[in-house]
Amino acid sequence: MRTALMMFGTLNDADIEWFAEAGRLRRFAPGEAIIVERQSIDVIMIILDGLAVVTAGGVTLTRVAAGDLLGEVSLVDSRLPTASVTADTETTALLIDRSALRARLRVDAGFAGRFYHALAIVLAQRLRRNTPGATPEDIDDLDEDLLANLNLAGLRFDQLLRRCLGTA
Repeated sequence: MRTALMMFGTLNDADIEWFAEAGRLRRFAPGEAIIVERQSIDVIMIILDGLAVVTAGGVTLTRVAAGDLLGEVSLVDSRLPTASVTADTETTALLIDRSALRARLRVDAGFAGRFYHALAIVLAQRLRRNTPGATPEDIDDLDEDLLANLNLAGLRFDQLLRRCLGTA
């Protein structure tokens, strides 16, 4: 959920609505591959419900849940995924085609700025979390602007859930 809060605290309501309209829902059964290491993907995904396991070379790296973003690194650098993601429970994700997202980024500079800023925050947080010797303060401290938008970010994620799943 922390990823969604970081993303949705930076994006605006119209951006969230665009994700809901442009995306398509996909349900994954327990044990089903969501992303396969070294296989091309043409989407980014927002986990809406469920749990999944991220592995690389057969080693479990982390678990992801509602609000987590998948496929964002391959969007940025156009390389194959370096990890696999497998549904641990029934998992529902919102899939946004990379081509549709890139088209939106080209024509809407405001959206592009907000999206890439949000993505930079997510990736910076991941880097801090995975840095050897990082303290809990390094990992858990959030930018003041981000903290100010935390409640709004939660409301926006709930809006996306209602729009896509009819829940929340």
